[in-house]
Amino acid sequence: MEPMKKVLILTYYWPPAGGPGVQRVIKFVKYLPDFGYQPIVLTVSKGEYPAIDHSLEAEVPAGVRVVRTGTFEFFALFKRLTGRKKEERITTTILKADNPGWKDRIFRWIRYNLFYPDARIGWRWYALRAARKIIREEKPVLLFCTSPPHSAQWITRSLHRKTGIPWIADFRDPWTDAYWLRDLPKYPWAYRRNLAMERAVLAEANALITVSEGYQELLHKTGRRPQLIRNGFDAADFTRRKSPNPTFRIVYTGSLSQIQMPTNFLDALAGLSHEEQRMVQFDLYGAIDPQFFREAEERGIADLIKAHGYIPHDQVVNEMIQADLLLLLTPRTPSVGMTPLKLYEYLASGAFILGIGDTTSDPARILARCEGGQYVSYDTNVLPLLRHRIEVWQQHPDAQPDIHPGVRLLERRELTRQLAGVFDQVLAKEGGHNG
Repeated sequence: MEPMKKVLILTYYWPPAGGPGVQRVIKFVKYLPDFGYQPIVLTVSKGEYPAIDHSLEAEVPAGVRVVRTGTFEFFALFKRLTGRKKEERITTTILKADNPGWKDRIFRWIRYNLFYPDARIGWRWYALRAARKIIREEKPVLLFCTSPPHSAQWITRSLHRKTGIPWIADFRDPWTDAYWLRDLPKYPWAYRRNLAMERAVLAEANALITVSEGYQELLHKTGRRPQLIRNGFDAADFTRRKSPNPTFRIVYTGSLSQIQMPTNFLDALAGLSHEEQRMVQFDLYGAIDPQFFREAEERGIADLIKAHGYIPHDQVVNEMIQADLLLLLTPRTPSVGMTPLKLYEYLASGAFILGIGDTTSDPARILARCEGGQYVSYDTNVLPLLRHRIEVWQQHPDAQPDIHPGVRLLERRELTRQLAGVFDQVLAKEGGHNG
């Protein structure tokens, strides 16, 4: 039997971090040994994560070497000097608040003009020192980096230049073209510097990967089109069966911000008869903007809604499986290529999906291709559709979902097979690397 080829994986997000960025890399690590690659993970010991999910620690395969380092955290400093609690989770929405205080304004300017490509650049020297030691000890044949934070790609570029080890750059999000970076207080010189860093990474990596067709176009800056390896779902997470519900259960998972406010869906809930409303329960799992609850109050439907906050991933999956309708909301702001990870897990659950957003987007096309539900705009009256789904539930309360064959192609092991294929191509082109 051929010995495993070692690959050093650099990722900022790793358990106990929660969220979609962790799911992609941890499933790659889980399945890479099936295709002849032994992963070694380099990450941070105490990162500033938008969410914490300790249940994901059980997902780390036994025997995988995980090296954790220190880091200098801009957001830790930000919290300390703005009087925030140490345990508060910092997201991009905080730095984009409409009416920030003077301290927040100063830190926002510092973040977007002095910390590029992002606020995690303080990991650089810690990661480089640890990576050089790992390379001496383990002699990996490949470097694989998944981002954001894109500063991790800049770190991996330094390792690649120093060692000559081939490097595969995986982009879960765009870099300078990310929609959430629009209208932020940055000077032209800061943008030009960030763009130059992005172009250098795109030009120098041995292979480029991203998660959607739209992102392929946004990252096509140097004449090199990234290869497509989508996000997906792990079949091992979806072994439970759906149970009959005493109410029609609508489920939404993940964050919900003002640019995703589903006023048409709330109007539809308000438009149901009193008898219909008594059949409905709307559960939300994640960080929900307070405006959502104000909108519900104004429509007199607050009693139909239960907010549960962030829950561990395995529990979220169970809620998806038990749902009668899954709500998917993509930003009203144009967001080319953005495809939420939960879409793939929604599809794996087999529940009917109501998507609201740009009907020409990647998520809309995927949903149509997999026949997983219906995608509409924020201007669409969804009351007839909601009533129809309630009628279907009443007629077939014990129905088990039927998974479309196209969904099977989005299984994590199959996606990892594609990644290993990219690794094989790079090694064949480079003639292998002996470390």
